[in-house]
Amino acid sequence: MTDTTTKRLWFMDWHGWVLDHNLARDFFSRHPFQPGSYPGLSIIVPSDFTLPTEVTFKKQISMPRAFPLLTMGDAGENLVFFKNEKTNTYMSSSPHEKSREITLDSPNCAGWEYFLPLSENLLRGISSLLVPSALTIVDSASQSVLSTLKIHDGFIGQLSETSFALNENLEALEKIGSLPAGSSTEITFLKHQSHEPWILNISRPLA
Repeated sequence: MTDTTTKRLWFMDWHGWVLDHNLARDFFSRHPFQPGSYPGLSIIVPSDFTLPTEVTFKKQISMPRAFPLLTMGDAGENLVFFKNEKTNTYMSSSPHEKSREITLDSPNCAGWEYFLPLSENLLRGISSLLVPSALTIVDSASQSVLSTLKIHDGFIGQLSETSFALNENLEALEKIGSLPAGSSTEITFLKHQSHEPWILNISRPLA
């Protein structure tokens, strides 16, 4: 039997911001990651989708302008790119904070053209790590309490002095996103570059 279930995905850009919807221009934009809120743009895909696949972005607030049909392709390491097949160009996210600009005319496909798909649990997991009161995060080896998450260019997360690649730790982040209030669990991350296992004890307080 064919799987007809679907899932919604949001997207983080190379700089740790999220794809969003500029209501004034009715076009793509980028916005700092805001814990506890959903970005204004998403896609809905079959749960068993494969890449490449054609996608159309859905607006959280309906506006009349139709967004172009794009091909979502595999950029490797759990990242994707978006290609306009008609123009043979790619979506790109500007690193300049003031512009908050997303363009669809980049001839390149590297770095700024890469995006990290965010499932709902992944979105919740990252959000929880950004909010001081949402979790208690303890390094299992040192028993030290870690600081909240910082996100750096290239999808790199940092807790206190230790870094890890967000796109290499999706399962761990999704487990955090699904952790019920009043629960604790042991979660293993892979450290950045060394890929050494890093075991954390994570607790979510009662609401």
